Amino acid sequence: MFRKVNEGWMSFLVRFFNSLGFYIFTPLLALWLTETKSLDLSKASIIVASLTLFSKAGGAFVGGLIDRLGVRLSLILGLWSSGGILMLIPVVPFFPLFIALSALLGTAITLYNVALKTQISFMNEHKRLRAFALLNIAVNLGASIGPLAGGWILDLKSFWLMFFAAGSYFIAGGVACLLPQPPLEKEENRLNPFKYLYSERYYLLKSPFFRFLFGSGLLWFFYIQMFSTMPVYISGEITGKTTGLVFTLNAVTVIAFQGIFPSVQPKLKKEQWYALSFLLFGSSFFLLWIDQTVVSVFLSMFLFSLSEVIWTPLIDTEILQKRGNLSSSWAFGIAGVVWGLWESFGSYAGLSLLKSFPEKLYLLLAVLSVLIGLSLIFLSLSMRKGKKMFRSER
Repeated sequence: MFRKVNEGWMSFLVRFFNSLGFYIFTPLLALWLTETKSLDLSKASIIVASLTLFSKAGGAFVGGLIDRLGVRLSLILGLWSSGGILMLIPVVPFFPLFIALSALLGTAITLYNVALKTQISFMNEHKRLRAFALLNIAVNLGASIGPLAGGWILDLKSFWLMFFAAGSYFIAGGVACLLPQPPLEKEENRLNPFKYLYSERYYLLKSPFFRFLFGSGLLWFFYIQMFSTMPVYISGEITGKTTGLVFTLNAVTVIAFQGIFPSVQPKLKKEQWYALSFLLFGSSFFLLWIDQTVVSVFLSMFLFSLSEVIWTPLIDTEILQKRGNLSSSWAFGIAGVVWGLWESFGSYAGLSLLKSFPEKLYLLLAVLSVLIGLSLIFLSLSMRKGKKMFRSER
């Protein structure tokens, strides 16, 4: 009945509604807990930290659940469980239960995130990049609308915040029911991490998958700097409202340009696209270093957003090429954990360096990202030269 459903656009709708629900409550969670549930800020911060931890660390074990339940069922379970947990949170009377529910919610978030990416992994190869690009557009749409809707609900009837967020998750789960059931992966391509580590034990450091996770993690290291350190860095020159508009520009830029990228992607090699991403990072950081006026900050965010347009769908696509015999669900789950660690480290390192070297941090970030970008260009050129020499020898 649903075989003619466009999987890319159905996945887009699933991601939009779950992102809408996510961004309705997450930016306001600490405020909602202190105002509506009368928790002090220290307890609220523990709940938020629990949610954040499990939404990253959950990738370490949801892969096995997806392999057992199937991709579509896992996706629906993750979305509807998230909605159900959000409906329980307003009526929970005890602080320990808040922590337990936040941990379960973080795990459910990981489950549907990994399941949705795994669903796309079964699409035809030429459609995957566009599908991952649509996911990034959907996330930014949700991030644009969700906080505004959440703020309006909080002012109007704060108790209902979680119920509106839950409604978005239930809609997302309903749309997920329309997705086709992907076929099971071949048995030889469904290794769990333990079997994978055993099979690769002699070549682990040379494993394409782990080398890719390390390299792609650098992108997340630089990415988080704009969201963790930049607001602090420009706070003396730019107002909070203007900073909010800067992040709105990020979402609008991604929405406007992300759909174009799959069409132009074949024109360059992936190493060249990654190099361009790092060079755009470097240009963005350099602008922040030389000037913190409104114009420079907005231009910096625009360049930063163009970088995001390039590398975000690329790394999701390349996981499937580098995973070897590891199952798709485990590959995305492990990648989520590793990237989360890179983000956490990047946030800590950036804020620490900002405290010690406030005037030189963004110059250092610019230099590092440009050096990585140039090294990738040289790598691409050397690979091309090597192929030409190989052909001439034949």
